[in-house]
Amino acid sequence: MVACTAVLMALDASADAQESIEGKSCVTTADCGSLRCIEGTCRHVEALAHPRPHRHSSMLTQAFVGDGRGYVAAVLIADIAAFASTLPVWMPAYAADASRFAVGLQVLPLTQLIVGPIIHAVHGRSMPTLISLLGWTTVAMTTFFTPLLVTYGNEDRPGGLALGSAFCIGGSIVMTVVDAFLARDVHVESRRPHAVPSLALQPGGLVAGIGGVW
Repeated sequence: MVACTAVLMALDASADAQESIEGKSCVTTADCGSLRCIEGTCRHVEALAHPRPHRHSSMLTQAFVGDGRGYVAAVLIADIAAFASTLPVWMPAYAADASRFAVGLQVLPLTQLIVGPIIHAVHGRSMPTLISLLGWTTVAMTTFFTPLLVTYGNEDRPGGLALGSAFCIGGSIVMTVVDAFLARDVHVESRRPHAVPSLALQPGGLVAGIGGVW
């Protein structure tokens, strides 16, 4: 799981290096690496065919979307890989822990579910990181604690195993969809202040003014 996360982070870093060229001035396509030189600017051909929704930059917007570049595929792969390597380990650990004291075997695989928040954090989206962390922590806690509460005193291990697995599967599906939504591609525009002076002739003199966007 750690190796999978490292590979995803390396791929994201490579993509970010290529996308950092976007918007720079160019003379020929050779100046743009994997991008195209269009009207003197390095651009993604896909971005022209499928423009991203626009959002004006603000502190709150940046907290939610970062630089706007999406990474849906990366977070989907990470979440699915984490789930696929968690449930098959947790189920036999729960079934084998008849004494209920070897909780480490059950808690350890559940820690892999925080891979999604790590992917958000790497891309600079602080609010999605927090939302994803809270969501996946809830999935892990309900997977672990709900069977304990239901089977306390009656040792109904098959029932607890089924209930914990259901919480893990259902919660993972919901949070994977949430992570994909939080990782979507959003174009962020910086609204820079600018002023425009004006001068008008009036009877008996001149009227000067200034207008603009701040």
